[in-house]
Amino acid sequence: RLAGSPAAWPVERVLAVKLLLAIATLVVGLVWVTRLSLPSSSLALTIGRIALVPVLAVGVYLLPDLLLRARGHERQQAIQTMLPDALDQMSISVEAGLGFDSALQRVAESGDGALPEELSHTLRDISIGIPRKQAFRSLVERTDVPELRHFVFAVNQAEEYGLPIAQVLRVQSKELRVIRRQRAEERALKIPVKI
Repeated sequence: RLAGSPAAWPVERVLAVKLLLAIATLVVGLVWVTRLSLPSSSLALTIGRIALVPVLAVGVYLLPDLLLRARGHERQQAIQTMLPDALDQMSISVEAGLGFDSALQRVAESGDGALPEELSHTLRDISIGIPRKQAFRSLVERTDVPELRHFVFAVNQAEEYGLPIAQVLRVQSKELRVIRRQRAEERALKIPVKI
């Protein structure tokens, strides 16, 4: 879900690959143990090799999970990076006279990447009759980005209390830019330590 549910890797395929990798590792490991175990080799070395095979099989079994987790983390970072610019575009569109849904549509159509994909998915949910609040809740669950959660909360509050959405978008965009700058400064301060 956090990796964006890649079409090439549905859950069934990931589970099948995990199982096939584990079985292949077990087979190759057993062949390795039986072929390399000479009658003169020590019993401790043979037992060590036999114990290593299941450990490798478990490691290979978990490899697709690690790859998907890394993909999900990259996707979350991409959404965090794109969000302030998307909010700027939305606020400009709303100030120019577009409605909030039309501004979301504009951002979804004009961009490439994880955030426009998620916004398109949310707009499809709204267009088929899912209430906006629930569609935004699903967006937050699919992405798990704290800044996006904060934005959705602010938009829901603005809608509930009748606040002007353009002002909310402007404030949210400004806050997210400050947060993005602080993260960049924090990463820059860590570089000398890593070097």
